[in-house]
Amino acid sequence: MREYAFVSRKDHLAGFRMLPAIVLLAVVGLPGCSTTTTDSTEGPVTSATAVRTTPETAATTAAMNADPCSPSGSQSLINSLAVATQQGDATAAAALFADGDNFEWFSATSSVDHYVTYDPAVLEDRFRQRFRDGEQFELVVFNWNGPIQSGNLNFDFEMTWTNPDLANEPGDAWGKGAIDCADASIIVWSLAMKPLSPGPTRNG
Repeated sequence: MREYAFVSRKDHLAGFRMLPAIVLLAVVGLPGCSTTTTDSTEGPVTSATAVRTTPETAATTAAMNADPCSPSGSQSLINSLAVATQQGDATAAAALFADGDNFEWFSATSSVDHYVTYDPAVLEDRFRQRFRDGEQFELVVFNWNGPIQSGNLNFDFEMTWTNPDLANEPGDAWGKGAIDCADASIIVWSLAMKPLSPGPTRNG
């Protein structure tokens, strides 16, 4: 049985009920974890300086041709999701997530809505509707949170989120997730508008 570094689905939902009292705990500071902030053009860097990506640089990165759990490969995978939102391509966006039992959850939280699903089969329809309404992601900062555990890589990020629930006014968001290294697919995705928390942090 796979061991995930994230909390259970039950605890995940419980954490969102406490959103007003939750302060995001920095995953990058957990013992035994290293963090690399990556630049889409120059590879891994160790600086904490925010690196802004663009659709042009992201679109030229071949995520599936790289090690999906290397610093550059994992960032490329998340860049590919951002590009799919900018292009309104729901099929491409949904294809980046794991199928079946490998998938854990997808959640997105704003000041007016909290969405969570544990069924990857619904993602394409959700993306299609949301993209039609103007939803887009732009990756601003990506943090690689190694080492790989039980075949999965944890990551966190900052994004500009154009959210239909908030009149499509771009806003600052943060989040975290996990990648299945064998399948090169996203198995956990938690996104929240600042200053809300994207949910419970992973277990140490």
